[in-house]
Amino acid sequence: MELGALVCTPLKPACLLCPLGAVCEGRKTGAEAFPNKVPKAVVRREEKIAVIPSADGKRWWCVAGPEKGRLAGFWRFPEFDAASMKIVGRKPLAAFAYSITKYRVRLAAWEARFLGKEAGAGRWCSLAEMEAFSMPSAHRRLREALG
Repeated sequence: MELGALVCTPLKPACLLCPLGAVCEGRKTGAEAFPNKVPKAVVRREEKIAVIPSADGKRWWCVAGPEKGRLAGFWRFPEFDAASMKIVGRKPLAAFAYSITKYRVRLAAWEARFLGKEAGAGRWCSLAEMEAFSMPSAHRRLREALG
């Protein structure tokens, strides 16, 4: 273990100091340098989030994340859907960038209203109720901006 951590390192192997140099296959074939790791591809995303207040302005529409995948088990504000929502106002309530694993996300949250009845499965939640939810960090930032 120590040999691999201290002598046979990926960036600068110390083959001349290695006690196993005589039997090392890498040294015999001239492969003293390891290939460099290929960096992971960065995926850029834009998220348009709808922050929908109730009629009394004390609760907001929240939806559960999917059963599987990146947001499984989290509650969040819904993504904007032009078929069932309309934006209110000319400026976003919040806009910021964040990173998660290979994703570089630019998020913009807009105040919105439903065009008809509430769309999809969700529920009206107060800020106190949202405190008890597991929410992605970006949506917690939106929640903090509301209160």
